[in-house]
Amino acid sequence: MNQTAHFTSILQRSIERGLVVSIFSNQYEPEKCSVGYVDTLSTEQFVMKHITPEGLSDGYIVRRLDDIYRIDFNGKYDE
Repeated sequence: MNQTAHFTSILQRSIERGLVVSIFSNQYEPEKCSVGYVDTLSTEQFVMKHITPEGLSDGYIVRRLDDIYRIDFNGKYDE
């Protein structure tokens, strides 16, 4: 299984379970991530309901699956 397929599987499970995820997509700024609930998933991208560090809704973001290099669950930010 390639990395994109692996991440797609993880994101699909997060949708099914309603989990908050942290998605890292910029390797040049490894401390930055997008946090929220994955809303929609396609073969090339995903839509996330973004959450601020204070837990407030911050709209939606769209990211390419190919840009993901790390996904975290249950981190400090996610709580």
